[in-house]
Amino acid sequence: MGRRDAQNQAARSCSQNEDCVIVDYALDCFADCGSPSAVANAALPKLEATIASLDQRACHTFQARGCPAPIVLPCVPPLSTATAECREGECRLERRAL
Repeated sequence: MGRRDAQNQAARSCSQNEDCVIVDYALDCFADCGSPSAVANAALPKLEATIASLDQRACHTFQARGCPAPIVLPCVPPLSTATAECREGECRLERRAL
């Protein structure tokens, strides 16, 4: 399982918008432009533990060898703003044009 899989498989059950949060975790040894998800606030402790474990497994050798930090990518700025909203009992990422 990778970072995006962990985010995508996190619990999303909600009853109101305040039950939801946007997450977008990165690994210490891997540069990317992000992949936000909307998840339930209640899912954060388990998700953060999973991400920490993935980071440890994926980056341990990289960091132990003293490899340099990943190069920051030239990511395209978003064309919309994202919010985490509760829709039909599930946290969803909603986007609105800037």
